[in-house]
Amino acid sequence: MTKIAVCDDSTKYRRNTVDYLNENGYSAFGFETPSDLMDLINYDFKFDCILMDLYFDDENQKPQLLGIEAGTNINPQNEAIDQLGYSSPGTPIIFISGNLNAHATEADAEKYESECFQVGIYFMTKPVKYKVLLSQIKRAIQISQPAIPEPIEIIESIDTFKLDEPNEVLINTSNGLSASVKNQNLENLKFLIGRADSIVTYKELGGAESAHTSIYALRSIISTELKSKAKPIRTLQTKGYKWLSAHGTV
Repeated sequence: MTKIAVCDDSTKYRRNTVDYLNENGYSAFGFETPSDLMDLINYDFKFDCILMDLYFDDENQKPQLLGIEAGTNINPQNEAIDQLGYSSPGTPIIFISGNLNAHATEADAEKYESECFQVGIYFMTKPVKYKVLLSQIKRAIQISQPAIPEPIEIIESIDTFKLDEPNEVLINTSNGLSASVKNQNLENLKFLIGRADSIVTYKELGGAESAHTSIYALRSIISTELKSKAKPIRTLQTKGYKWLSAHGTV
């Protein structure tokens, strides 16, 4: 059975989350502090996914930013890349916090979000919708699995794309298929293509969480709606993203 660790110092949230996961087919374990979790991990107990809070109260009831440090200890190296280009740690960690902006400046909050993506898969803000959480857990576990190598004769697609901005569509010029791209996804795509082969930072794309969500949506459009195996958007760990000009420019 898939094992999930829930590390959060809120007794009510921790128990409710553990109960919900157990009711939905997982084997969930609750931990009040990162040190409690690490004690078990150090005995080679393996989890399939970890839900980690960012702030934990110390003995004086003052919040301390311990979640990222714990995540770094669990995943000291985070170098594997999944088929969509995301960082894929050995143990997928989903960071969840409701106190980030309350305890940090805007600049520090953005820095912490970026650090979450260096050692984890996702960052979510409380209150979390449990159905969304289930979806994120499933996705996190999937992309943490070792990639199955493609047959040697299959090479990366050289499809090229054209953004028809007035009509809000992205066109795969190799097969003629088109897909609608709107709102923030459209703005981010325009920015990426306009800065082809250059790094576009998380901040320029609206922050780490917003950028991660938008890039995932754009990659999904390219792979599913435009039927392409091309990977024009590359992840630059800790920095941001890059659109490769070989796949189209403005």
